[in-house]
Amino acid sequence: LYDLQLACGYTPHERQFPPRELKDLGIFHPYQEQIPKHCWNRPKNVDMYKCCPIPRLYPDEVLDSCGIEKLMEDEESSPKGSPSKLACKDGVCLMKKSNLLTEYDRVDYEKLRAYIDQWAADNPGFSEAILEAKKHCAYRDSANPTECDADQIFVCLTANIIWHCKFKDYPECKELQEHIEECRSYYYQKQEDNLKSKPETKTQ
Repeated sequence: LYDLQLACGYTPHERQFPPRELKDLGIFHPYQEQIPKHCWNRPKNVDMYKCCPIPRLYPDEVLDSCGIEKLMEDEESSPKGSPSKLACKDGVCLMKKSNLLTEYDRVDYEKLRAYIDQWAADNPGFSEAILEAKKHCAYRDSANPTECDADQIFVCLTANIIWHCKFKDYPECKELQEHIEECRSYYYQKQEDNLKSKPETKTQ
């Protein structure tokens, strides 16, 4: 599910992540040889946002202040707008405007967890999925540093919420749900194993 159409109001630009043909599953790259290839991407011609309308992580005013064009409810969940000139630039801007960075522009994970808690409280229909995602995405993993925590956190949150989403009752969403149910364990179990095997790497 690396090729998710991210629909929380912000889509990290594709140049920040390796293209599909390079067979790199991003945050799941270390395990991808154990993941069936048909699970690397979502079903074609399925609008992820229509089936699982994830609430926006960032409010409109924050998106506007970072120059990011927000996705309207009746639009397809595909990337819009001009690409970022610098990888990670948009993600850092969004977190900075939301007061989620330290004075050194690093992710403040304590503030991030509080922010996610409020996001869950404001969206009761998604609260269970959001809080489940928080367990996997809102802690620094010093053993596996990333080039851009801001974007990787967003990808992680979105993927985990999709895996636990209560899909809408549309015909095309049934195919997506079946795909998720079949493939989720290949991704999700790896996260569970990582949490259990390396608890000392989870820091504030």
